[in-house]
Amino acid sequence: MVIVGAGQSGVAAAFELRNAGWQGSITLIGDEVHLPYERPPLSKELLADNFQPVFLFTEPDFVRANITLVHNHVARILPDEHLVTLKTGDSLGYSKLLLALGAEPRTLPVPFAENARVFTLRRFDDALRLREALAGARKIIVLGGGFIGLEIAATAASNGKDVTILEAGARILTRGVPEQIAALIADRHIKGGVQIICGVRVTEIQHNEGQTVVQSEGGGAFAADLVIAGIGAIPNSALAEVAGLRIDNGIVVNERLETSKGDIFAAGDCCTFPHSLFENQRFRLEAWNNARLQGDVAAKNMMGAAITYSAVPWFWSDQFDCSLQIVGIPTMAASEVQRATQSAYMSFHLDRENRLIGACGFGSLGSIAKDIRVSDMLIGRRMRVEPLSLSDPSFQLKSLLR
Repeated sequence: MVIVGAGQSGVAAAFELRNAGWQGSITLIGDEVHLPYERPPLSKELLADNFQPVFLFTEPDFVRANITLVHNHVARILPDEHLVTLKTGDSLGYSKLLLALGAEPRTLPVPFAENARVFTLRRFDDALRLREALAGARKIIVLGGGFIGLEIAATAASNGKDVTILEAGARILTRGVPEQIAALIADRHIKGGVQIICGVRVTEIQHNEGQTVVQSEGGGAFAADLVIAGIGAIPNSALAEVAGLRIDNGIVVNERLETSKGDIFAAGDCCTFPHSLFENQRFRLEAWNNARLQGDVAAKNMMGAAITYSAVPWFWSDQFDCSLQIVGIPTMAASEVQRATQSAYMSFHLDRENRLIGACGFGSLGSIAKDIRVSDMLIGRRMRVEPLSLSDPSFQLKSLLR
């Protein structure tokens, strides 16, 4: 078995293969020099005093599991020959291949000076460069009001930086977060000292007299010591496309995570898959939990199982002293019900038959976890719920599971 991509999904698959009884060889290929590590802490703990990668497994763990970890770049996949070619010229044969290629930060489609201080964050080395630059910077501009941009903004502001978020849309968090919750998150950022300016379309980034200047439509100019772009991610699918696999906003897989080429699977941020809980619509999810669980399912199916991937999507983001969590797909809902307490705000999202298909919560750390967990189970069971009960803060959601 060969796995290309040593992130959350690829590592989960490698160890699940061994745990599930695979006796043959397992080769995990990653293009970074580090041991595989957790990505979520990068944006949240960027300026912590003891900032270090949080490794998924230690080197002895790989040895004990008899998993060969190769630090190299894959140059080409030859499906007909069942070969993977490395940039060193070496080739590896496979019986089954998993592509867990992840995604890369979307780049700004505007001209900018080569010496302009524009950073992105995806890998640990990105975090080290950004951390070093932030140490000597006072004024920061974050481009994009999505998860990554907001987490970086919260981290920088909490460490005394002057932070401005420039968002092209009418509000932050336009993808998948209800407007009312997005407004609460914006308020928390403003309370934390972050300035948020929406409706800003960047046209150019210049470097003038030691400062980076962001130019926008209409002639607006915003100067900072450095600029961080958090404007989304694109799937790493070029390797698969050259190999002849079907591509559509990522590597196309079926419900068992099989690609269009025999004996090749894909999992994690790089693939788009049909979800049985949501009318078999296709999704490409950029989420830690999805990557981990898809890696587990892909491993079992590589060994001959025929498991349908149907885990309820779950996302989370910690910002300042608050947490945002989302389960399901709120954007598919026909109706929405809100519930508010002093410490948290929840929104529940129902289809036309009052089945819960999504929930979103924002509040102090720990205040929404229980309702999110119960919502996850309700969505997975496709349960109908009474909207009035959901709106009542005194109503115990877990009673619906009995």
